[in-house]
Amino acid sequence: MCVAGSSPSPRTTQPPSAPAAATACSWSAVRMPPMPTSRLMRFPVAAFRRALEDDPAFRRGWQSLLAKEVRKVRAQCERLSLNSATERVIHYLAAEGNDGVLTLHTTRKAWAAQLGLSHEALYRTLRRMPDAGQLIVEGNRLTMNSLPLE
Repeated sequence: MCVAGSSPSPRTTQPPSAPAAATACSWSAVRMPPMPTSRLMRFPVAAFRRALEDDPAFRRGWQSLLAKEVRKVRAQCERLSLNSATERVIHYLAAEGNDGVLTLHTTRKAWAAQLGLSHEALYRTLRRMPDAGQLIVEGNRLTMNSLPLE
């Protein structure tokens, strides 16, 4: 029987089967926010490579997309290195918002996961920041009262 607070077995490398999962200490269920609907495209790699070589507009568009993704991941790594929840929220609004204004298109729980915070810590932060005059919260719209200087 699994005892609350017991540590997982270091030798377990595969998740247990469904019936065993109910009593195994090695694995725990994690609630993940629902994934957005995606569309998968399939095309020949040779055609893609040819388009990169022969079509300058396609190549620039692809390079731009890749550069945008690199900047996004870099900002996320930088944000996760910040110590406080307030710093992470400010960083997110400055990096992802438009002039300090951001409309969330996800749940706050999912946003907390993106910020590397528990949802409780995010909720407390979103309650404290308006009281400190740092943030205006109007439903899913968040507005910084003043952006930090870089």
